[in-house]
Formats: sequence, C-alpha cells, structure tokens
Amino acid sequence: MKQDVQDLRGVPLTALFRGESVLKKIQIALFALFLTGPLVTLSVFGLPDLYERRDFTSFPTLGHLLSNDNVGRKQLSDALIERFYPRKWAVSARNWIDWRFFGFLDTDTVVSGGNGYLFYKPGIVSRDCSKKDDITASLEAYRLHMALAAAAGMDLMITMSPNKETVERDSVTGRAAIYAKCYDEIRQIETDAYQRYGRGMFHSHEDSIRRIGARVGQRYARYDTHWVPAMHIAAIEDIREWLGYPARLATINTTTQTRNMELTGMVAQNDPETIPDAVDDDLAKWAAQLQKIPGRTVILHDSFYMALARRLSPHFQDVKFIHLEDAAAAFRNRPDAQYDEIVASLKQADRIIVNSVERFMAMRHVNSALSWDSVLGQEILRRNSIAAEVRCGFDSAADAPESSLSLKNLERVSPTRFHVTSEDPYILIEPGVAPAGTKTFCFSLAIKAPGSEIVGLAIPGRGAGFSKYSVVTVPLDHQGRGEINLLLPADYMGSVFRITPTFSSQDFEIDRLKTRWQ
Repeated sequence: MKQDVQDLRGVPLTALFRGESVLKKIQIALFALFLTGPLVTLSVFGLPDLYERRDFTSFPTLGHLLSNDNVGRKQLSDALIERFYPRKWAVSARNWIDWRFFGFLDTDTVVSGGNGYLFYKPGIVSRDCSKKDDITASLEAYRLHMALAAAAGMDLMITMSPNKETVERDSVTGRAAIYAKCYDEIRQIETDAYQRYGRGMFHSHEDSIRRIGARVGQRYARYDTHWVPAMHIAAIEDIREWLGYPARLATINTTTQTRNMELTGMVAQNDPETIPDAVDDDLAKWAAQLQKIPGRTVILHDSFYMALARRLSPHFQDVKFIHLEDAAAAFRNRPDAQYDEIVASLKQADRIIVNSVERFMAMRHVNSALSWDSVLGQEILRRNSIAAEVRCGFDSAADAPESSLSLKNLERVSPTRFHVTSEDPYILIEPGVAPAGTKTFCFSLAIKAPGSEIVGLAIPGRGAGFSKYSVVTVPLDHQGRGEINLLLPADYMGSVFRITPTFSSQDFEIDRLKTRWQ
C-alpha cells in the first residue's frame, strides 16, 4: 500500500499542502469579500451620508490604480471602506459609547463640554496657544483692507457671528476646556483689533444674541455649531440698526423644529434636537410694516447667514446673497460666467456687507475667501484706485524724492531701469512725516518686470513691522507690466513701506513712481 511522505513530525505532507490550499482559499475569499462587500452594500443601501465632516476619498483613475506604486491601490481601499456602512456603524457605536457611557466625546471634529453641549473642535483649536503670533500677524491684513476701503469711501460693513464657544463660554468645560486654554486671551486680541482697525465698519451680533436668547430661552443648539433659528431676529434687528433703519420686534412668538444637527452628524449619531424658531408669518408681517433699506446691497456670507437670507431679504429694496465659498470658487475658476456675474454685482453695489463666523474672521483676510486674491479684495483695490486717480492728481504730482528711496540687492543703471544684484531685491520707500492737516497718502506705480507674475507692496500700518500679511499684490500681464494707484489714510501710514518688484534675476523698469501727501 502506498504511503504518504511524512515530515519529521510524522504528519503527512499532502495533508499540509491541502491545509495550505484551504488557507489560501480562505484568504482569497476574505479579500474578495473585502473588495465586493462595500460595493454590495452600496448597491443595496446606497451611499451613506457624509460623517466626520469630510468628503469621501475619491476613487483613483485606472492608470493610477495600475501604476507601480501602492498609492492608487491604497486610495481605492480608503474610498471603498469609507463608503462601507459597517465602518460608519462602527464609528457611530464607538462615539455613542464614549458619549452615553463615559460622558465625553473627543474626535477630530467634535469635543464635548458641559451642560450637554457639543462643540466644533477646530473652532476651539483655531485659538490654540501656538497660533497666537500667526493670528496677531494676520490681523494686519484685516487692518489694511479696512484702511483702503475707508480711504475709497466704500459703504462696507463687516458683521461677525460670534462663536458658540464665546456665547456659551460657561459650557466650555471638561474635554473642551483642554483645548481652550488660550481662547479668551486670543479672542480679546482679535476683538480689540477688529474694533480698533475697523474704522466704524465692524460690528458683532454678540450683544443681541444674548438679549434675544434670554427672551426665547436658548441661543445656540447643543448639538450644532450655529445659533438657533430664533436668533435670526437678533441679526435682522442688528443689520437694520447698523445701516440706520432701526426697528425692534416688539412681541416674539416662537415655534420649534426637531432635527438632527451638524455636530451629531459628524460623529455618526442619530440624536435629533428640538430648538426654538421664530414664526415666519410674524417676521413677514414685521418686514412689510417697515421701510425697506434702499439701494443695491450685496451680502458676502458664510453658513450663518445662509438660513437667514430668506428672512432678511424683505428688509432690502435690492439685495443679492453670495456665499463666500461660491465667490472663492468663482475667483479660482475665472474667467467664467459665475465670476463675471459676481464681479458685476460688486461693482454695481451701493453697499457691501461681509459676514463671517468669529473663528474664521482673521484668517479669511489672508486666504482665498477675503484676501486680495478674492472678489472682495479686488473690488476694494478697484474702488481705491479710482478714488486715488480722482483725488491725488498724479499727472501733476512729482516723482518720489530720490532721498526717500533705498535699494536692497539692486542698483540703478538708468533713471527708470534697475539691475538685480542678488536674491530678494526690493525698494524701501520712506513717506516721511505727514504735514499738518493732511488726511491721505497717495502712491502710484507703473512697473515692467519680465519673468514675474506679480509685484508685492508691503505696507505695514503704523507701529507694525513688515509682515507677509500686510502685502498688496499687483498682477502683471504677459509682458510683465502692471500698475497700481493707492490712497491710504494718513493715520494708517507707518514710517516705511516696500516694493518687491521681481522674483526672478532679471532687470526691471519703473516707468512711474509717485508719492504725495494729500
């Protein structure tokens, strides 16, 4: 009888091979289930709602998937697993246990406080102690925006929706308090700067939120980062008062709405909250009795004014609401029809209102939302340039005095031509002391810098040093030509500002450089 060949332990090798074969088949089956499971659940249940406040990973292209590296295959794995319902259920179960059994939550997006409140964690972390210097510096961009808008005579109003953490400060306890050690200090720095630099254009809804909230019994949702809808009354009253058409809603009747909120959605929880809301009919009758705010108004806003828009619109004669994200996307995708429409609306506006939640206010003036590379930044520069041309008389103005210029890593080879001698070339300009009675400083520049796309004008405010945030960028055409006229309040001007004319090693020309106090 034929015998199986045995290993040293006496186990038939054919049995081992059969065992390995079965194991491999199990591994293959599990891998196939791993790949097809999400697809099966997607086909049966559909795509799960977004959770953890981030978009699902996109599927890789076929070429990326078949490439030699493992990035495409990892991207496919992430894309499938994130859409796999069992993963969402696991996330939900973990967070439910943390919240219901242990009394706290602490994820990338949500952190628990006291009195049953959940908070948007990035909103608290945005005022982390380590970010104090950067936030302080970013306020210089806001300062320059306000100075140029004021000098241009713009009817610009900046409104701030206070953070939930600000208004419900007594509930920022427990886990939330761990991340809020510098919250009050940095908030005070920001608030002082907004008021000091705002030149009468900055306003906060905080006081009215507290006042109306005391009447309706709640100010912010426990499971959301936004104020409850009844706070629309506070926002409408504020805006009317700040624009010179004050009105108060004498009797406030409320209703309620019950729905799942944003913060519970971020942690994959199904936990509806009942919140107070104003009565639509009452608000409509109130608006109908009041004088409409005249003129064309454009409101650039974030999510706080998004739900408010339909209730605020009847108070204006002509109003257009533009979400900041839509405006930023249009600027990135320009030229296109949406960008042209937004730019035209801002040009035609008699007044512009910009609303931002408190936690993003400072940084929005240095990123795509409200920086110089935004529809608002470009409109401020456009209107300021027009005002400068009208009021400064550049045709009759003298060139900037030679004594006021200092060259760094440059040499002047002719009256208009400059040669770059080293990296980081720039021209320092000292405007000098403002003569008594002057209110503005005029500046005009025409430059040709081949090989560059922009010119940077660093204009620090009085008492501030040079900062990457107090820079106006001047775009250059395909020939490297660009020009700008600016009008600045005399009380803004510091002792020196700087032109960074090129980021290449090529020479450049300045056809016009004029300064004067007005």
